[in-house]
Amino acid sequence: MLGLLLPSLKAKTFYLKISKMQLYQQKIKVLGNTTLAISYSQPIAYGYLKPGSNSHGIIAESDSDYDKNSYRAKSMVRDLIYTNYTDDFVPKFLTLTYRDNQTNLAVANTDFHNFQRRLQYYAGKGIRYLAVPEFQKRGAVHYHVIIFNLPFTHWKTLTDIWKHGDIDIERVRATDDDLSKVAFYLTKYITKEKDDRLCGQKTYFPSRSLARPIVSVDPIQVSIAQSKLNALTPLTEYDYSNEYVKTHTKVYNLKSHPDILKNLFVHN
Repeated sequence: MLGLLLPSLKAKTFYLKISKMQLYQQKIKVLGNTTLAISYSQPIAYGYLKPGSNSHGIIAESDSDYDKNSYRAKSMVRDLIYTNYTDDFVPKFLTLTYRDNQTNLAVANTDFHNFQRRLQYYAGKGIRYLAVPEFQKRGAVHYHVIIFNLPFTHWKTLTDIWKHGDIDIERVRATDDDLSKVAFYLTKYITKEKDDRLCGQKTYFPSRSLARPIVSVDPIQVSIAQSKLNALTPLTEYDYSNEYVKTHTKVYNLKSHPDILKNLFVHN
């Protein structure tokens, strides 16, 4: 039974509700126009709960938690970037820096949240953004932000809204390659090396208005989706492995197949 994908926890706390446990070996993930079909080398267990928790997943206290959380954060940031890109706006990539040497991340995060509130007051409450904080070599905090639906706003206006220093702005071109570069650029700052300055702090900030990826591990839904995707040629394929499992992922761009995308999990 426990020959599943369960980490070695080395006598650390592990909460398990067997009655909640389910298995899957295939997953479909819809990220806007991009769809991933993921196959696992062995069954994956999910439905583990810490008593009183609403979150699915393995709840553990181990030395590898930081690496796992870092990997999950990077994966979610990449997924959110692809999910929220549309043809309606040209995404903007912003870097927010301090004129002073602000090294207190909690204070900086408050400044950033005040910035996004002022920005939404100026440009509208539906602004969709994703931000990642980073420490510079001098120890100062700055923020890398992608905004998916920002109307034209002059650099000087954005700088005035930020209030604390400079803003650098770049346009993100509407290509898969450019989105991949932005995703890589954002996620590389979610470091795998443990940093005490990040303890108890979030590694990224998604706006509430962001669309979330659609993920299914339901065998029936996955089977329906696979039957439709098998008729198409994947954009690319890649493998990934860690100490627990190997995966094979096929990537499909369904922008030219809106009917398939709309009814991916529906019987014809």
